[in-house]
Amino acid sequence: MALTDFYQQALTGYARHSAIMENFALTWSVPDLEGIHQLRLVIEELCARATGVLRPGVTTDDLLLLLVSLGHAVQVTDECRPHMWHRLLHISLDGLRADRREPLPAEAAPDTHRSNPDRTHRNSGPGHPATSP
Repeated sequence: MALTDFYQQALTGYARHSAIMENFALTWSVPDLEGIHQLRLVIEELCARATGVLRPGVTTDDLLLLLVSLGHAVQVTDECRPHMWHRLLHISLDGLRADRREPLPAEAAPDTHRSNPDRTHRNSGPGHPATSP
């Protein structure tokens, strides 16, 4: 599946070039709108190709957040257990398969704290909860 290849290549790149991951992680607190838009287009195209293979209800946002989450796993495990992220990628992608019978949980409500600049922190975003100054 092309989506599997995409994740494999992206995460391998993260493992080889930690600066890429650090820069990408920053886009969640200080968004690179053009970069996120381009990544969203790639993931949307991959989703379109995966029709019938990808579990119903999986969104582009789900896949973007999964990429960031797995990128953090690469970063955290790289020195102590290199390549452990391969296992996590396999587990994650397996959960995206269309033959999964349980429905996905309802989509979470938008985070209203993120729109309040007094409540957000430079590192807020996936994996970094917003904190008060």
